[in-house]
Formats: sequence, C-alpha cells, structure tokens
Amino acid sequence: NPPPENPDNTVQWLKPNPDLRQLIVAAMGSSLQRRSNACGALKVLLASSRRNQLAMVRTDTFLSSLVFAASQPIYKERETAIDSRTRAVACMSCVCEVKENRPIVLLYPGLLECLATVLEDDDGEARELACCTVALLAKSVECRETIVEDPKIVDWLARILGGTRGGSKIRKKKQHQSSKATISLEEKKEDHEPLKQAVSQDTKSALSGEEEGTEFREDRSRSFDDDETSCHSQSMASRSQSMARSSHHGEEESEAEGDEPSSSSSSEDDETLGTDEEEDDDETKRTGAEESTVGPSTLGDGDISTIVSMASIRKERYRNDEYFQRARNNACAALSQLSKHCAVSQSLCDNDVVLHNVLLVANETTHVLHTKCLELLVNFSRFPANNARLADFPGLVSALMAAGNSEMPADREAALQCLQNLSTHPTNKLKLATDDLLTFITACSMRPSLVEKEAAVCTLYNLSTEPGAVVAITNTQNAVATLVHLAHHAQSTSNVRLRSSEALATISLWLQTLAGTGKVPSHGIETTTLPTQRTTGWERWD
Repeated sequence: NPPPENPDNTVQWLKPNPDLRQLIVAAMGSSLQRRSNACGALKVLLASSRRNQLAMVRTDTFLSSLVFAASQPIYKERETAIDSRTRAVACMSCVCEVKENRPIVLLYPGLLECLATVLEDDDGEARELACCTVALLAKSVECRETIVEDPKIVDWLARILGGTRGGSKIRKKKQHQSSKATISLEEKKEDHEPLKQAVSQDTKSALSGEEEGTEFREDRSRSFDDDETSCHSQSMASRSQSMARSSHHGEEESEAEGDEPSSSSSSEDDETLGTDEEEDDDETKRTGAEESTVGPSTLGDGDISTIVSMASIRKERYRNDEYFQRARNNACAALSQLSKHCAVSQSLCDNDVVLHNVLLVANETTHVLHTKCLELLVNFSRFPANNARLADFPGLVSALMAAGNSEMPADREAALQCLQNLSTHPTNKLKLATDDLLTFITACSMRPSLVEKEAAVCTLYNLSTEPGAVVAITNTQNAVATLVHLAHHAQSTSNVRLRSSEALATISLWLQTLAGTGKVPSHGIETTTLPTQRTTGWERWD
C-alpha cells in the first residue's frame, strides 16, 4: 500500500526531552561549531541502538533540524560547515536503515529537496551519504514512485553514476585557494631568483683561485649591505664559499651518475610536497614542479605555511576522490532498486540523462559498475513500452553487441537477454535484422552457455516472425543451418528445440507464402497445388 500523502496526519510526534531539545536547537542555530557538535552528538545517539532510531525519527522538529543543517549554504568556516552537513546527512542515512522509518523520512517536507541540494553542491562524504540515503529509501517499494517524481534526484543520481562531479561552490572556493597559493609560491620563487644567480656566480669565482676568492668576498659583502661590519662580511663570504664547494661537488656527482636529476631534499616538507603518480591534474603537476625548485633552505615561515596549505588541499582532493567512487556505487544501487519497479520503469527510460549515463558506464568495460549498468538496461527492457525507445537510442544496440563478446559471462548474458527483449517489439524487428547483428546472434546460438544459447535462439525466432526479416535471415551465413542443427541436436534443451523448430517453420511459412503469390503464366501451364513434391531435370530420357 502506498504511504499517506501527509505524514503529519498519521505519525504521532513525540516531544523531545530537555537534553535532546538542546541538541535540536543547537543544530538549527547560527553557530557553525555548535551545529556541527550537535549533529555529531545526534549521530552517535542514532548509531547506538535501533530503539533510538525508531524514537528520534518520530520526535518533533528532529528531522527539521537535520534538513536545516544539511541544506545550509557553505560560505564561511568551510571545514566546520562541511562537517555539519556531513553529520546531518549521516543522521538521515542512519534512520533510513530501519524499514519502518523510510516513509516518514521520504515524505517529510523539504527532505528530498535537501538531498537533491547535497547531491548537486557537495563533492565529498556528504554526497556519498546522500546517495546512500536515497538507495536505502529506494529499497522500500512504497517509496520508489515518490523518488522518481523528483526529477532532480534522478538526474543527479544518473550524473554521479556517469562520473559527473558536483560541489560547484565548494570547488570554486578550493580552486581559488589553490591558485592563491600557487601565485604566492611563484612570487617567492621570483624573489629568490637573484639569490640563486648570486650563488651561481659565487661558484665560478670560488673555483677561479684564492685571490679571486678574496675579491669575491669583498664584493659579495658590499652587495648585500654596505653598512654591515667587516666581520659579518667575512661570515657571509665563508658561507657562500662553502655553498660553492657543495654545489661543485654535487655537479661532479651528477655527471658521474649519467646526468640524472638529483633530488632537492629529503626533509619532511619535501616528502609532503612530492607529486603523486596518480594525480594527473595540470595544476597539481605545475605546483609540484615549482615546489621541487624551492627548497626549505630558501623558504620563510610564510612560504612554509603556504605550501602546507596547498598540501592539505591536495590531501582533501584525494580523500574526495575516494568518497566520489563510493557515491557512484551508491547511485548505481539506488537506480538499480528503482529500475526493478514496473511502475517507474517507463519514467526512468524516458529520461535522456539516465539513459546517456547508464550507457556511458556500460561501455566502460574496465569499470567495476559496467555490469550493473547492463543489468539496468535489461530491467528497462522488461517493460514492453520501453523497447522501441531503447532500440532507437544512439549507440545502445552496438554497446549490447560489444558486451555480448565480453570475457565476463554476466555481461554476455545481460546483453543477449536485453536484445531478446528488444526483438519482441514489432517496430524493432526490421531495425535489428541487420547483417552484423544476425551474424552475431547466430554465433551466440552455438555457445556452450545455456542462458546465452536460449536468448540467442529466441531472438532469432522473434525476428523470423517479421516477413521483411526473412530474406535477411536466410541470407545470413549459417543462420538456417544453425537452427536445423539445434532443432535436431541430442543435447539441446526442450526450449531450444522448440524455438529452433518454430523459427524454421515460420521461415518456411513465409517462403511458401512468397512462392504462392508469385505470377505463373496462364497459358500452357497445368493448374496444380504447390508444392508438387516432383523433381525436374533437363532433357531427361524416359
């Protein structure tokens, strides 16, 4: 039975106790830190027992506090605001684990809109938990129609499955911080460039001789500061000379190693700033190259804080990538649950965003979710009204043929079953009766897998029921021979024998009909009933 339209008329809302009321008020307050702490406390209470999950979801203003905390825009105190949103969505996911709570959560005013906002704006853990919440809601049959009625939820589930990232506002903030840090690092690099040139000149002077080294020390001391004492000048000259010796020694070692690039430093900062092989972003590569040229010996306190900020941004990006992969898994699970419901199958199939992204992942044979996307297409094809649209969707039939040749049995079975369902629609039979597809189906009919063999034979039979496809089938190499072989093979199952024999009979009937409608000369020809079963030869002797 579908849930009531307004849960306020059926749910007996409980009054919160004083402690819970304080947490709810804090979660709806203006202080981000108190809101984050309150959402964290509510999350701990929900995770502690199932009894709390049943009671708290029926507590007055509890869901309102979660909707408020999760839907607030993130402008200031970004880390605290993100933690607050993440904990609020985690509470929603926690209460949806209980089946009895799902209709209450689904129909609560503003909650679906809140989840849609998180799916669109966030790009971290909150988005993963929002997808998980929708997937849990979709597990209940009575909730599926309400979810599909919100097109924004379905569109963003499909986009996340296809690999679209969200978090436009948050990501712009991160990119702005990263660009500021990069500009600051470039400015510091330019500031240190004269010092590098001076050190290079020091190296040449120190190698020229002791007398030139003395003149170098005097000139070097005056170049830094004319007002400094001679003692300080001698100290600076000695330091430069030692740097020249170490540089000359490093050049000799580099030449001995075959001109290989030497590492800048083994300090903790350089280990933190090393570029990751998995990061292919141009900005990250450029930043990593700049960091390798600026060592800790030439950086001040402000430079180090800037680099640490960049490292934290990169670390957060890596963490968000992990959350994004989990979000794709949860989005696929939600769409899979929805596609199993007949009442919403046509609505999902009519959505171009859903079909495009499902087909996109289905073509990625190396992706872990591509088999699930093929199963989604099979579920769509189970509803007869969807088959005409699926067959006309660009690239879908070719993707099914490619999946039919996959090394994974699950991919081959799903692809052939989907083609079997597509061939049942009257308008699709002529479209599918192409040389490539008929050759492919004929080859699949001889596979050892029973599921693949039955799906292929049934597809051939479905196509044979169309008179316009008979000529294409008979022109396909080994198509008729394969049907004859399967109809009389001892190891063929009863269903394979039946469909093969029926396909042959149907093809024969259409051919006989074509022969019967042929024009025969009216003069000099004996009127006989076809077929005559008589042989004929050329000028035979009696």
